[in-house]
Amino acid sequence: MKKPTPKAPRDLTDLIGPAPYEPQVPPAPTTLSPLPAKPKYLKFTDRITPENRLYMDRVAYWSHGEARKLVNIFNAALTAYFANHPDAQRPIPDENLNDSK
Repeated sequence: MKKPTPKAPRDLTDLIGPAPYEPQVPPAPTTLSPLPAKPKYLKFTDRITPENRLYMDRVAYWSHGEARKLVNIFNAALTAYFANHPDAQRPIPDENLNDSK
């Protein structure tokens, strides 16, 4: 007589048994962090040399994302320039003080 063969497992539960009960805890509500404030820009127009404009255009071409914007390139260049000039941090004397002669 032929012995009955065990049934092949249908899924993982058949092999290891049911998982122990773990209460489903809802995830903690996440608070969305506020979006970073957009920088405030002042309108500024001036003349630059053709070479500097070419360099800015090249940097914009090879950069990615926000770094491609000329305004960001210009502001980054000014920030680097001002970092090397301590007088940029000195306040300008009040103009009213000069009128008291």
